[in-house]
Formats: sequence, C-alpha cells, structure tokens
Amino acid sequence: MKKIFDGLVTLKWDSESVEYEHFIDHGHYMLELKNAGVKDIDEALETMALRNDNYSANCCSGTIKKNDKNEVLMSHSMDVEISTCPGFLSRISDGKYDTIIITYAGAGTGYNYDSEGLAALDKDERLLKLAPFQATDVINEAGLYMALDMRCGDEESGMDCPGTNPGKPRAGQLGAPALVGINCGTVKEAIEFLNNSYDWYTFSFKDPDGTPHSWSMAFLIGDATGEYGLVEFGRNGVFFTPYQNFQSNYYIHPLLAERATKNHGHGRAAALLDGLMDVKDEYDIMENQKKARYHIQLRNPSWEYFSDCESLCDINVRRSLSQEEMLKTVDKEIVHVGDCDDVLKRLSAYYEGDEQRLRELNMIWMGTITTGVNCRKKRAMVQMWENDTEFEIQW
Repeated sequence: MKKIFDGLVTLKWDSESVEYEHFIDHGHYMLELKNAGVKDIDEALETMALRNDNYSANCCSGTIKKNDKNEVLMSHSMDVEISTCPGFLSRISDGKYDTIIITYAGAGTGYNYDSEGLAALDKDERLLKLAPFQATDVINEAGLYMALDMRCGDEESGMDCPGTNPGKPRAGQLGAPALVGINCGTVKEAIEFLNNSYDWYTFSFKDPDGTPHSWSMAFLIGDATGEYGLVEFGRNGVFFTPYQNFQSNYYIHPLLAERATKNHGHGRAAALLDGLMDVKDEYDIMENQKKARYHIQLRNPSWEYFSDCESLCDINVRRSLSQEEMLKTVDKEIVHVGDCDDVLKRLSAYYEGDEQRLRELNMIWMGTITTGVNCRKKRAMVQMWENDTEFEIQW
C-alpha cells in the first residue's frame, strides 16, 4: 500500500514512483501534483477563460443518499480516456479548508501517458497550475464532497450561462468544486459561496461545421452533517435542489428542466435508482453505480457501447459481458455504426486487451472511473476499471 499526501491518500497498487519537477508519476495513469495552492487561482481562471479548460468526459452520472446512521453516501462515474492521458491528484492546504482534488482531464490535456508525454507535460506549468481548478471530484477535511458532471448544450432555449453575478470576479464553472472545497465546510456555506463570490460562466465552442454550442456544469454535493443536494448552473443562475438523489446529463431543477430541450442519460438515472434503496454504506453505493452502468448497457447498447464517430468502447462491458454475448449485441444493435467488419476488428482487439492494435485501428480505449464516498467518515474510494487500480482518501 503506497501512501501519499502524508498518509491521507493510499494507492492500492505496486509501482515505482517517478519524480518530475512538478509532479510524481505513481504509475497506473495517476500523477500527484506538487505545490498546488491558492496562489495559482487567478492564473488558473485566466487560463480557463481562454477556453483551455481541458475537460473531456462522456456519460457521467452520480447518486447520493443518507443512510440510517445519518451518513451521506455518494457515488460518481465518469468515462474518460485514461489510456492516453493521466489523471491528477492535488492537495491544496493553504485555503480555509485542507482539500484533496481529483482531476480527470481526458484527451483535452494533449499529453500522452508515456515518458515522452510526461516529460513535455512537466514543462507546461500553465496547464499544471490549471489542473487542480478543473476538478471532477473534491473532498475536504470537513467532509464536504462534490462530484462534477456536465449538462447538454442547450443555448437555443436560453440555458447557457454567460454569467451569474455581473461585477464579481469571473470564473468558469469547472472551477466551482475546487473553489468551494477550499472555502466551505458545509452545503449551506457552499450555496452562499456560489451565490456571492464569483461571476460563474459557461464555456462556448463550435462544432466542425461552425455551429456554436455551450454547456454548463452541475455537481452533487454532500457534507458531514447530513445535508446534500444538487447544484446546477443555467439561465445565468445557480440552482440548488436539496436532497436530490441522482444526476445524469439532463437538467433537474424545475426552472431549468421546463426550458431544456436537449438532454440525455434518463436510462442511466433509472438504472441507478433501481438499487439505491438497498444501499447502506460507501461500498454499496459504489457497487450499485457499477451494476447500474452494466444494466443500462444491456438495455440500450447502441448508446453506451459505441459512439457514432469513433466506436468508443466502455471497458467495464468486457469485464461483465462475454465476447460471444457482445457479438450477438453487435449483430442486432450496432449495425448503424458503419463498417461492421471494422467494428468486429476493434471488438476483437478490445477483448484481447491489445492496446497497440486498438491504437492502430484508431480506437481510444475507455475506462470508467467510479467513486464511493462517506461524507461523515470523510472517506472516498476511487476505482479505475481499466486496470483494476484503486486508491483511497481518508481524512
């Protein structure tokens, strides 16, 4: 068991740590950033404003509930390209609350997880200062935990968010979990902070054909006192839904949902809720997250297994579904993807675990990252399914 951050984080794998100037490579796609701190906030927000937010994830969802011990339990699942890019662990100790930050930047970092890529990343100080402030999961010493997901771009319906507090310092919504973590100890404090501290804005981008889009962020939030809920950005505001049990990639607050026209993830949410009632601890809620992902993939494989553009496979299917069963699904459901022979070649390499052949076939190997959290115990577990690695955070 390898300990980092003075024992607060333990990594459950055997690997040689390689130290660079700005981070330590602990192996298994995980980098520990050095010297993260509040001193970097302004520069990070400036970098984010240049649309260099480096966020890339698909099909994210989460659940949250309170058990009979008044413990808030949370789980979060993200699909990101960890085969090609690393994740980051950061600790910011000089804020109001000591905070550990998990960042899965995905392909947006532009640096492969190999010796050449990491050496180049080590020289990109601007990106490394940004990384802690584009957090996907945050837990602090008070037991406050946040899990970030995105909402579908829906600017045509007025769902985008150019700014929530004109006149306040500007901050991209990706910065919200980290900034909340280092400044707030409870859900109540977090909502006050979000409403009064920054002018939160959404990111805008264009499709290859020039079509403009924007998307907003949302996060489940829970604390050690037993309070929890969902924060969503949209329509130039911060919207809080107390005691909301789940989120996926669609708007939930009534004032947002009534206007939204673009959304997805209802099937994933339904599958998650099927088993949530039986969840009793942080282990249960993490297992429920994984089982729900598998369940919805069986029910709607054409959505979860492949994208229309690159035939992205979700690695957890290989662990739960035999290649023979998968081939039957491909025959029945996936013909619309395009060249069936090409799909079968990729599928064969996928089941064989042949990463080099997957790259030659222009396939990005995906991995689902799943968390299990107990806010009262101030504990978070993280599993990366692609290579069965784990780490724990315990305050």
